[in-house]
Amino acid sequence: MDWLSSNLKVYEPYEPPQRYYYWALLSAVSAVVKDHIYFNRKIYNLYCNSYCLLYGPSAVKKGPPIALAKRLVSLVDNTRVINGRATVEGMMKELATIKTKPNKEIINDNCGFVVSSELSSSIVANNSSLDVMTDLFDRIYNEGEWNYILKNEGGLKFKNPTITWLSGSNEALFKDFVPEKNLKGGLIGRMFIIAEKSPNCLNSLMVEEEGEKLPIVQEIASGLTHLKNLKGEFKASKQVRSDFDQWYIKFHKEIAPKIHDETGTVGRIDDSILKLAMLVSTARR
Repeated sequence: MDWLSSNLKVYEPYEPPQRYYYWALLSAVSAVVKDHIYFNRKIYNLYCNSYCLLYGPSAVKKGPPIALAKRLVSLVDNTRVINGRATVEGMMKELATIKTKPNKEIINDNCGFVVSSELSSSIVANNSSLDVMTDLFDRIYNEGEWNYILKNEGGLKFKNPTITWLSGSNEALFKDFVPEKNLKGGLIGRMFIIAEKSPNCLNSLMVEEEGEKLPIVQEIASGLTHLKNLKGEFKASKQVRSDFDQWYIKFHKEIAPKIHDETGTVGRIDDSILKLAMLVSTARR
């Protein structure tokens, strides 16, 4: 069984929805591979950095899958993990800082994994914080130098900044935190939003079942470690390209015009599908 499927199976007996674990594991893959792998779309390279929001009521158990992703990426230890509460300015300084640890590889790129169990607590909101996060998603356009000018402190220079973002939210906090301009301005159109309404099952975590195998996070992380060295271009067969082309034309001619979409999701759906395909392929193999 592949890495993705086998680890979903490990968490099947627990209450958090399986789809939450699925997307948390994919987010961990995204954070570890950074911008080292890509798909050539003729006029730009598409990278598989992802923004993912686990959405649902406060008691639907979003926290454990998010915590798992954070720990996995921390154990692989090849990128910055930015968790807790931060201003965008603080996040930029963290991304610009060279990281060194004894007997560890130096982290001198401008990549990071922004992760928190609650969206509204992850980034200190101001008029431009979510606008900056929207811009940082677009690694396809941020080739080369990207500058962030700090008030009264000069500027920070980045090379190929690449951000993966995983968070959770419920309806009340989401509406309070995300203003209309970001709902319609492209941030939500760039996100995978995974909505669930109820737990996967009931498990009091009080009774040990016979033969039960508890998750060992270090073992799960070991399956990601080799991705640190994965680099290069994703390939697709002529048949896949032809099928995708036919779907793309039909979708935008016949289906998209009937969808009322103010978020920009429909216009970006092709890139989203390809990002997901890269992540799933990488997570399985």
